[in-house]
Amino acid sequence: MRYMIRYLHHSEIDKERWDYCISNSNLPVVYMLSWYLDIVAPQWDALVKDDYRVVMPLMWRKKGFIKYVFQPLIVQQSGVFTVTKKNPDRELVNEFINAIPRRFRYLDYSLNETIALEHYAGNHILRKNHVLPIDKSYDAIASGYSRRCRRNLNKANQCKLHEYKNFSPAEAVDFLRLHLKKKIPAFNNYYHTLQHIIESAIERDMGSIIGAVGPGGEITGLQFNLHNHHRCTMVICAITEFGHYSESMYFIIDRIIRKYAGQLKELDFFGSNIPSVEFFNLSFGVETRYYARIKVNRLPFYLRLLKR
Repeated sequence: MRYMIRYLHHSEIDKERWDYCISNSNLPVVYMLSWYLDIVAPQWDALVKDDYRVVMPLMWRKKGFIKYVFQPLIVQQSGVFTVTKKNPDRELVNEFINAIPRRFRYLDYSLNETIALEHYAGNHILRKNHVLPIDKSYDAIASGYSRRCRRNLNKANQCKLHEYKNFSPAEAVDFLRLHLKKKIPAFNNYYHTLQHIIESAIERDMGSIIGAVGPGGEITGLQFNLHNHHRCTMVICAITEFGHYSESMYFIIDRIIRKYAGQLKELDFFGSNIPSVEFFNLSFGVETRYYARIKVNRLPFYLRLLKR
């Protein structure tokens, strides 16, 4: 019984042991901790094996009479996490996928970058993540910047940008809402949740907001990050029109790298498959890592056609 996978309803999850497993896994991302999942998917359940040495979250909703597993907007990767420091193998991954109860009739779910793609037997879409190793000096990291990146940092300096950190969560969310409402319409009903995440992360010393201001004191760009002992994850950002002209995002990310160089292992750019974003990320010398977005359709035949 010790090594069988157990399905746990939300009220049955030992969150202290859950968080220990996530924090000591090969991918200790903040957005898999219990407090974060409680915000983005309040009724999340879990699959647990070997006394919380291997875990998998199930974020689910109900639409009509159909229960389905979904991937929240600000949760990039999920899947199987193990405290053994050994990446999940094919047998373990498929054992967990097959253990998802049949009452969940549809799954739209991301695995994570520690799971080799050949270790998942089902259909999937390939997703990219960009990660920059920062466990060295700033100068060593900056030597990997592209010429375009260096040129844009020079432009930001010529525009006399300065770092700004004194944002309240409400001010940050108002700025993001104003400058993202047309670019990311899917986010328009999510800002209340985002503010809750930012407040909770800062309260736990796991979140920070960094921005850029122009010579007149106007905010030109803003970035919200999650961080722990291992990784800083750049979750969401926005810039103004002048921020675009002055290359504020190059300036902000360079400031983040300066702050964490030699202190953390990795800077997570949180994607992306979008060519223009990928081009931007690559200019900092990032590594490309891959993870799978899986879809499993267990709907009745007459509904299955609607979810193709």
